[in-house]
Amino acid sequence: MHTTRNPRFGIASMITLAALVGPLAAVPASAQTTASSRSIAATCPEGEVPPAGFTDVSAENVHSKAIDCLRHRGLTAGVGRNLYLPAGTVDRGQMAAFVARLLRDAGVKFPAEPVDAFADDEGSVHEADINALAAVGLVRGTDTNAYHPHGEVTRGQLATLLVGAMEHALDLVLTTEGDHFEDDNGSVHEVSINKAGAAGVVTGFDDGTYRVNGEVARDQMASFALGALDLVVSRPGWERAVDLIEDCRVKSASQSHSLVVTLILKDGGTHTTTEPYRDAVFDEITKADHCPPLESIAIE
Repeated sequence: MHTTRNPRFGIASMITLAALVGPLAAVPASAQTTASSRSIAATCPEGEVPPAGFTDVSAENVHSKAIDCLRHRGLTAGVGRNLYLPAGTVDRGQMAAFVARLLRDAGVKFPAEPVDAFADDEGSVHEADINALAAVGLVRGTDTNAYHPHGEVTRGQLATLLVGAMEHALDLVLTTEGDHFEDDNGSVHEVSINKAGAAGVVTGFDDGTYRVNGEVARDQMASFALGALDLVVSRPGWERAVDLIEDCRVKSASQSHSLVVTLILKDGGTHTTTEPYRDAVFDEITKADHCPPLESIAIE
């Protein structure tokens, strides 16, 4: 997957309310979703994150590590009484809060006093986050100036918002190769689903479907949000990789099935980078023709 600069800060990924409040299919929330294929090591390093302690989140839940990470980073406190409600569904106001917190955690700055973008979220605990996202063009309402904060969110809508958020934070356009799921063909969210799928941010179900109109469960949201955050905070690793390549300090390179590229340095050290920079690393190696050829390039 290659990346290109986006001078419009992801505005092409803005979602209209018509797309956000389309009909919902009666699809069960979380039961058979698979774990994210993206590592969250940059966000929550292995061994450094204590259990969240939510009594209703089993260690067997494929999203449990993401939930632990969310609490560790202060992005969720659960719903009280040491509960997280992993199978509970996410509404549009909660989705806005999740994404706004994610972006702030990644260092994105919002206007200090954004305009009041919508008339129907007055008094909502999520109003400030909704207005913050609207201020940077990530959500829009209808001609009636409504956001519908209590409306349900589909998995397709969430993919579109997360891709817009990642593109805004990174100031680039995520692109993808191939069609990751057959059951989203023709959906207005298909491009975003494929982008997020290529980056390992979203995954499907055991049967290979994405269920674009299915509801979003709170445990799924944890994995999706953490995958997006990990992609954003991996940016410094990419910039460091470019410096190492341009300075001819790389001896060899290898790519693993986990979408991680490891650069073996001439001084004996290593440096890793992940999606969306995987293919871009090899492009940079090719362009560095002022350096001696690498001893080896291994792609598993």
